[in-house]
Amino acid sequence: MTVQLKADTALVALAGRSFSLIPRDASRAEAAERLGSCRFGVVLNSTQRPLALITADDLDPVSASRVPLRPVVTCAPELALGELADSDGITLLDLTHGFVLVAQDAVVGVVPAATIEAYLPHHRAHDVRSSDWKVSASDSGLPGTSTAEALVVCQNCSYVNSVAFYDPRRPPICGGSQSPEHALEIALDS
Repeated sequence: MTVQLKADTALVALAGRSFSLIPRDASRAEAAERLGSCRFGVVLNSTQRPLALITADDLDPVSASRVPLRPVVTCAPELALGELADSDGITLLDLTHGFVLVAQDAVVGVVPAATIEAYLPHHRAHDVRSSDWKVSASDSGLPGTSTAEALVVCQNCSYVNSVAFYDPRRPPICGGSQSPEHALEIALDS
C-alpha cells in the first residue's frame, strides 16, 4: 500500500518499522548485529531516549570501536507532513537520515529523510537544501513553531545539544561548558 504525500498526512502513516534499538555503549560489531536487515538503528541513551540515528553505512569502516553518534531528529507521530514542512523543524532535515517518531517515550517508527524530501517540491515549492533559505540561526528566537528537535552530540566535547533550527551556513554554538566556547561539531558523514 502506497501512501500519498499530502499536507495532512500524519508522519506515522509514512513511517517504516524497519528499525532496531541500539544501546549507546554498543560496539560497532554489536550495533551491526542488532541492525541486521533493518534500515535504521536508533541509538538510545541510558534513559532509553533516542540519541542518534544510524544506518549500516555509518558502521563502515569497522576500524573504530564505537558507534558514530549521528544526529537524531524526533517528533510526534501525529504531526502532519505539511505542519513539519511549514515549521523550523524542516531545517533539521540536513542533519539526519530520517525523523524518529516518539510516543509516550517509545520509538514507534522512522520516516526516511527521502520521503520528506519527496514531498517538499509539492509544498509551496520549499527546498530546504536550497541556498535561498531566508531564515538564519540568529532568527531561532522569533515566534514560530517548533515541531521537531534534533539531539546532536558535539564531536569536540561530547555534550548533547538540543537543536530546533539548523542553518549549515551558521552552525550553532555548542551548549557544553567546555572552554573556550566552540561551534557545535556535528557528525554528518560516515
